[in-house]
Amino acid sequence: RTNEEVAAGVEPRFDRPAPAPLPSLDPPGSRPAAQLAFVEPMLATPGTAPFDDDDWLFEPKWDGYRVQAIVSEGKVGLRTRSRNDAGRHFPELLGPPSWLAAPEAIVDGEVVALDADGRPDFALLQARLGGGFGAADAGASPAAREAGRAAPLVFMAFDLPWCAGRSYL
Repeated sequence: RTNEEVAAGVEPRFDRPAPAPLPSLDPPGSRPAAQLAFVEPMLATPGTAPFDDDDWLFEPKWDGYRVQAIVSEGKVGLRTRSRNDAGRHFPELLGPPSWLAAPEAIVDGEVVALDADGRPDFALLQARLGGGFGAADAGASPAAREAGRAAPLVFMAFDLPWCAGRSYL
């Protein structure tokens, strides 16, 4: 619908039926649990061939850095999958979590730098951090680093292993 249609209260159009409502916010297997300092992230595993299975969910690769957002007492902490402080690299993502209604949670995702067209750009993210990841790396030029620092960052959430006193592991 257009903005004018929304303002006028026009009913939405559907190309297909709306999805069925979730049966519960406490799906089978969830349980009460205290918040952990860190949840070991699930990592990709090699396969022998592509497959499709109704019991599997697949997430897109956003071309970013994998981090966990640990929300507690209205603040966000960011940890890499090796438990290092990612917040020092991405301080603009540490503010109060306006993107989450729960007071406490652990959210798995990726930090992504966006190019001028709003698409993920890993080179911008690397340049932001200097581009030097090993002794053989030359590092990013000053112009590339500035472009990386100027690129907007977003946190792309893809898993919620713990939220508001419940473990979903």
